[in-house]
Amino acid sequence: MIDHYEQGAQQQLIDELEAVSPSLATWAFAEFDAGATARSIRSIIFAADMGGVGQVVSQAGDLVQAVTFDDSGNMGKGGNGGLLSRETIRKADTLRLTLNDINKLLPAGSRKG
Repeated sequence: MIDHYEQGAQQQLIDELEAVSPSLATWAFAEFDAGATARSIRSIIFAADMGGVGQVVSQAGDLVQAVTFDDSGNMGKGGNGGLLSRETIRKADTLRLTLNDINKLLPAGSRKG
């Protein structure tokens, strides 16, 4: 018998998988019946999906690093003369933080630079 936390975690994972891949959800459900935990299934799915993630993170990181703002408009180092909106800058900073978190999770060989 599984505890309520694990039962909730399994149901949440099944719901998430149903939204993107019903066949994967069916597989996960069968694995749960065989005794697998939600954490172990998430680890398998996450590890299997790591192939291109490092490259995407690297390219997105390069883009984020290119987004800078120069209030003075004098095109100083890394500046863009105020051509980007503050919303663009804010979103780039949010993405930068997310990429930092993702980089911490990637295997060492997949990490950017």
